[in-house]
Amino acid sequence: MKLDKSNPYLFQSSRKGHLTSKRIDAIFKDLGKRVGIKTHGLFRWQTGRKLFLRTCTELGISVWSAKLMVGKSIPASDDTYIHDAELRKDFIKVSSVLRLKTQSGASNSEKVEQMEDAIAQLQRESRNWKTIAETLDKRNQELETKIEDLSKNLEETNRRLQEELERIKRAIDIGKVVEEAGIEI
Repeated sequence: MKLDKSNPYLFQSSRKGHLTSKRIDAIFKDLGKRVGIKTHGLFRWQTGRKLFLRTCTELGISVWSAKLMVGKSIPASDDTYIHDAELRKDFIKVSSVLRLKTQSGASNSEKVEQMEDAIAQLQRESRNWKTIAETLDKRNQELETKIEDLSKNLEETNRRLQEELERIKRAIDIGKVVEEAGIEI
């Protein structure tokens, strides 16, 4: 319902009058019921004011601005400094959080569809990463096998070189003995 500028009431009814406190209480209770909040007793203006002030604090809006927006009195000594305060930005900031109606935009089904698409994309990426990990694991096992084979070959080659070195040393020793003995070969 759009505000009727000729109607002086903020909470206007469709009958050119205003909503009663009982009707406003019923609206709040219905909203609470829809979102699963159990309510007890009447909603009072202080409840809304406290919610508004707490939300302002959580959003980092100054206490002065918050009090001005809810109509609380400001000491005259403070009013001197803030009489021309720009409240528009602060009000937009708090009203974006405290809404009774959802903002236009993606519907719930569109949001669910977007989330399902995102989940499907993550599942595809997960499968790809799993394939990559399995391929890398297989390649790693192949490399470990090759390293083991090379290590065995290196040990065998080292053993043969040691045997050959021992033969050469014996041959050199025999050559020295023959030379010392003066035997010609």
